[in-house]
Amino acid sequence: MPDMTMVSFELENDLKEKADTLFEALGMSFATAFKIFVRQTVREQALPFRPSFYSADINVDEQSLALFDNMREETAVKHGYMTDDEIDTVIAAVRAEKKARG
Repeated sequence: MPDMTMVSFELENDLKEKADTLFEALGMSFATAFKIFVRQTVREQALPFRPSFYSADINVDEQSLALFDNMREETAVKHGYMTDDEIDTVIAAVRAEKKARG
């Protein structure tokens, strides 16, 4: 077994509860979801999602967002990383298997 490190951080209670509910519905724990996030981030050497801004004051250029998405997909193909669709497929398969087991 590889050497392990304990990670702890503070998170608002309501956000943690919402995350726990979501991850449970996905068939995983908060810790598993966090490990998936970290592994995918390290593999891609970037965030495994497109950051977005929730402000009416910020005008996001759609061409720039499309370019970012294309770069992510090209990097995934070039380095053998999982694409968003592949990750969704794996999650769906895990859910189906968990549901079949009851």
